[in-house]
Amino acid sequence: MAAKWNVINTEYYLSKNEKEKVIFLAEYRVSDESKEKFEMQDGSKETIKKDYTGILNFDLEITEEVEAKDAVLYTDKDTLLVDKAVKVGDIKTPAVEAVEAKNPWASVDFVEYDKLTEDIVVGWIKNILGDDKVKEIEDNVASQIDAEINPPAATKGSGVPW
Repeated sequence: MAAKWNVINTEYYLSKNEKEKVIFLAEYRVSDESKEKFEMQDGSKETIKKDYTGILNFDLEITEEVEAKDAVLYTDKDTLLVDKAVKVGDIKTPAVEAVEAKNPWASVDFVEYDKLTEDIVVGWIKNILGDDKVKEIEDNVASQIDAEINPPAATKGSGVPW
């Protein structure tokens, strides 16, 4: 069994960061099928197919610029220091370092919408999900097929003894 990844649909901004048709969401399907054909209830032989559908939002927003602030210390003029479990010289408000605004789209190799391929978008999806999640999804689909081929033993029953 080898899982196949497909992009079902995408959503895009008509314009974002001076680019046109910027994809921010992809709906995808991971499907697999058994290698062998199995006899169905109607007597026909078919492969067993299973799939997983997911939606991935890979919208990237610009990080806002944050202004640096100096630390504010407790002084001997602060009251109720004991109740606050602090002492003179402790930081009241942690200092915040300056953070420059970052445009996440600047580091991305932009591909024009009309030049995109399914392989490119699937690559983005797999990259964002990471190897562990990709394997987990593919293993989940494979285990569904295996469970249909080799159903687990019954653990429950119903009925009456008479």
